[in-house]
Amino acid sequence: MNRERMRSVLETLARTFTERNDISVTWGAGPCTDFKRIYLPRRNEIVPGVECSPGELWLSLKASCAHESGHLVFTDKGVWDKFKEKPPIYRHILNIIEDARVERSMSNSFPGTLRWF
Repeated sequence: MNRERMRSVLETLARTFTERNDISVTWGAGPCTDFKRIYLPRRNEIVPGVECSPGELWLSLKASCAHESGHLVFTDKGVWDKFKEKPPIYRHILNIIEDARVERSMSNSFPGTLRWF
């Protein structure tokens, strides 16, 4: 599957998870979201320097898309914005807790995603 087709399918997946048609998926340095866009890594490996099959890469992209979609659905942007002003250690701790919470919530809401995570 070519990159644009992959991006389009992942965008449809994100819109399905979030029930928001204004979400876009684009290629970036790593998986993250700014609550308007989901950025997914544009590379041919999951772990730098470690080869993977196209199927493994696709699964990794779907998992990242589902994870970031989960932030759009379950993360309170107001709370997240307040933590931007805190020292980095606080943001990292919040992110670790929030990542686990988001993946559990996504797994409960969309049972098939548990296998991806």
